[in-house]
Amino acid sequence: MSDGGPELSGPRARAPARADDPGSAMTRAYHRDDARPAIFECGAAGDRPTQTRVTMLPFTHPYDYEGSVKDRLALLGQCLDRTDGLGAGDDAGTLPILLAPEGFLSNQDGGALTDKEHRSAFNRIAQYSKEHPGVLIIPGTCYFTTKTQVFNVVPVFYGGELQCVYCKRWPGGNERIEGLTWGTLYPDASKDTRALFRLRGLTFATEVCNDYRRNHVLRFYDEHVEDSGAYPDMEGVDVHILPSLGVLPETDWLSTYVDKAEGATKEQRVIKFTHSRARKGGYFLHCDAGATGLVRPDEAQIHGTKCTVHRRKGDDADHTGYVKIDGTVQSGSGLISFGPLLFP
Repeated sequence: MSDGGPELSGPRARAPARADDPGSAMTRAYHRDDARPAIFECGAAGDRPTQTRVTMLPFTHPYDYEGSVKDRLALLGQCLDRTDGLGAGDDAGTLPILLAPEGFLSNQDGGALTDKEHRSAFNRIAQYSKEHPGVLIIPGTCYFTTKTQVFNVVPVFYGGELQCVYCKRWPGGNERIEGLTWGTLYPDASKDTRALFRLRGLTFATEVCNDYRRNHVLRFYDEHVEDSGAYPDMEGVDVHILPSLGVLPETDWLSTYVDKAEGATKEQRVIKFTHSRARKGGYFLHCDAGATGLVRPDEAQIHGTKCTVHRRKGDDADHTGYVKIDGTVQSGSGLISFGPLLFP
């Protein structure tokens, strides 16, 4: 048993990182003695989709704290009903994606859920997935604690079940909890993905907020995929997903760290999409919950930097050529939809 959760299965669990040193967890994430494949294979069956339709749920901290987790789960169910409706005219080759931002599954004040609350929320979303089996549900992140650890994770639901879970590597200062270590291996290790997962023939990358500034997907992909020789035909991921709370790749001021910790650069530089590993013609999905001012972001901000989709150009050689795709705000819901978008 681990931290009050289910017994670990699959690969040997890594020792938890110290709460004041998340970088030690990052080091372990890149060790080659981890026998797992770099790309987590989801169990979902089906032909490779030809296109996607993306729906994002705008949600901003602290202005949308009203409502319990139960209320937020109810909101997610309503969004799924609308997501199905938005794609009603799509063909069978479409993969609908519903994406929420970082911290959507947290307490009313933004604090951590208990382990029991986190499991209850996941069970409810799995039930939603059974009702909407063709929708890829990524409900932002779930911030929760166990007896000894604190986690901020991205759960991936499809086909009526939890497919995989990514654990955020680099916490913000307000995420750490005294006396608890930062968790980088999901309690059910059989569902844990280190960065990449494959579902129905599509390859996805996911990371959370600060991970993007720390080059997590970039470094993991380059070492374990591009330079490993194990995936000679890989040209990047089809979809790179980034839920966040204040990290905005769309701006010209988001920069790398120079603090000499892992993922830092020698000189500070603007990031934009250079930390993405989307293939040519692939997509970068970003859903942010941060507030940059003293009021809730307006529609222009949400469109500009909070809920965005960018497509990598076919002639882009260095991840500097990404084109923004316009989204549509759905009347009566506030949801933003994009597409349908063809896969390369």
